[in-house]
Amino acid sequence: MYRDGARIATPSAAPFTDTGLNPGTGHDYSVAARDAAGAEGIRSGPLTATTTGGAAACWTTDNYHQVQAGRATTDGSYAYAKGSQQNMGLYNTFVTHPLKESPAGHYVVADGNCP
Repeated sequence: MYRDGARIATPSAAPFTDTGLNPGTGHDYSVAARDAAGAEGIRSGPLTATTTGGAAACWTTDNYHQVQAGRATTDGSYAYAKGSQQNMGLYNTFVTHPLKESPAGHYVVADGNCP
């Protein structure tokens, strides 16, 4: 199994699921059969597939405002990303974390992973 010209897997049977792809991206896939000795045959022509969804949205602000915007919850002391329940630290205006939404309504702390 090839994605964008690079081998990504050698599955022993169909179906094959390609995981970890970004939403809203397109990729060219091709396959090549193997004989009993493991020798690879000629690759098929490419087939383009596009993942569903749009690019993940990110918001960067302090923990207090993340809670006020509905992207996080609080127990009164700490803030937690809504959906993933990741501890974001103290619930105040001094601690800041970016939150990435993917899928809709599910937020993860995205330090260094948001544009």
